[in-house]
Amino acid sequence: MKEDNRITFEQLEDEIVLVCRSAERPDEGNYSVTLRNNKGSDTASIKVIILDKPGVPEGPLEVSKITPESCTLKWDPPKVCCIFLYL
Repeated sequence: MKEDNRITFEQLEDEIVLVCRSAERPDEGNYSVTLRNNKGSDTASIKVIILDKPGVPEGPLEVSKITPESCTLKWDPPKVCCIFLYL
Protein backbone atom coordinates (compact mmCIF):
# COMPACT_ATOMS: atom_id res chain seq x y z
CA MET A 1 0.00 0.00 0.00
CA LYS A 2 1.39 3.38 -0.96
CA GLU A 3 0.58 6.80 0.37
CA ASP A 4 -1.65 9.01 -1.74
CA ASN A 5 -4.22 11.76 -1.17
CA ARG A 6 -6.46 9.35 0.84
CA ILE A 7 -3.95 7.05 2.54
CA THR A 8 -1.14 8.23 4.80
CA PHE A 9 1.12 6.68 7.43
CA GLU A 10 1.89 8.54 10.65
CA GLN A 11 5.01 7.36 12.48
CA LEU A 12 4.82 8.03 16.21
CA GLU A 13 7.34 7.21 18.91
CA ASP A 14 6.13 3.66 19.44
CA GLU A 15 3.57 3.01 16.71
CA ILE A 16 2.67 3.60 13.09
CA VAL A 17 -0.87 4.67 12.28
CA LEU A 18 -2.41 4.03 8.87
CA VAL A 19 -4.97 6.71 8.08
CA CYS A 20 -7.47 6.19 5.26
CA ARG A 21 -9.50 9.30 4.62
CA SER A 22 -12.73 8.79 2.69
CA ALA A 23 -12.78 5.00 2.88
CA GLU A 24 -14.76 3.47 0.05
CA ARG A 25 -16.37 0.06 -0.42
CA PRO A 26 -13.61 -1.05 -2.84
CA ASP A 27 -11.19 -0.67 0.11
CA GLU A 28 -12.86 -3.71 1.72
CA GLY A 29 -10.98 -6.95 1.74
CA ASN A 30 -8.23 -8.98 3.31
CA TYR A 31 -4.94 -7.23 3.99
CA SER A 32 -1.62 -8.55 5.16
CA VAL A 33 0.42 -6.23 7.37
CA THR A 34 4.14 -6.86 7.87
CA LEU A 35 6.22 -4.84 10.31
CA ARG A 36 10.02 -5.06 10.34
CA ASN A 37 12.77 -3.69 12.51
CA ASN A 38 16.36 -4.65 13.31
CA LYS A 39 15.14 -7.44 15.64
CA GLY A 40 13.02 -9.21 13.00
CA SER A 41 9.57 -9.04 11.48
CA ASP A 42 6.01 -10.13 12.09
CA THR A 43 2.97 -10.42 9.84
CA ALA A 44 -0.73 -10.23 10.68
CA SER A 45 -3.77 -10.61 8.46
CA ILE A 46 -6.70 -8.25 8.84
CA LYS A 47 -10.13 -8.15 7.25
CA VAL A 48 -11.56 -4.70 6.56
CA ILE A 49 -15.34 -4.32 6.28
CA ILE A 50 -16.85 -0.93 5.45
CA LEU A 51 -20.51 -0.61 6.41
CA ASP A 52 -21.40 3.08 6.28
CA LYS A 53 -20.07 6.51 7.16
CA PRO A 54 -19.33 6.95 10.89
CA GLY A 55 -21.69 8.60 13.32
CA VAL A 56 -20.99 11.75 15.29
CA PRO A 57 -17.98 11.59 17.67
CA GLU A 58 -18.87 11.29 21.35
CA GLY A 59 -17.73 13.90 23.84
CA PRO A 60 -16.38 15.40 25.84
CA LEU A 61 -13.69 16.92 23.67
CA GLU A 62 -10.29 16.89 25.43
CA VAL A 63 -7.56 19.36 24.46
CA SER A 64 -3.91 18.68 25.41
CA LYS A 65 -0.31 19.31 24.31
CA ILE A 66 -1.10 22.94 23.58
CA THR A 67 1.65 24.90 21.80
CA PRO A 68 1.57 28.14 19.80
CA GLU A 69 1.44 26.05 16.59
CA SER A 70 -0.76 23.07 17.49
CA CYS A 71 -2.74 21.08 20.01
CA THR A 72 -3.97 17.50 20.39
CA LEU A 73 -7.70 16.80 20.37
CA LYS A 74 -9.19 13.62 21.76
CA TRP A 75 -12.76 12.33 21.88
CA ASP A 76 -14.54 9.01 22.07
CA PRO A 77 -15.35 7.16 18.86
CA PRO A 78 -18.87 7.37 17.44
CA LYS A 79 -21.44 4.88 18.66
CA VAL A 80 -21.88 3.83 15.02
CA CYS A 81 -18.63 3.15 13.21
CA CYS A 82 -18.08 2.30 9.58
CA ILE A 83 -14.87 0.29 9.40
CA PHE A 84 -14.14 -2.97 11.17
CA LEU A 85 -10.70 -4.58 11.33
CA TYR A 86 -10.48 -8.25 12.16
CA LEU A 87 -7.13 -9.69 13.18
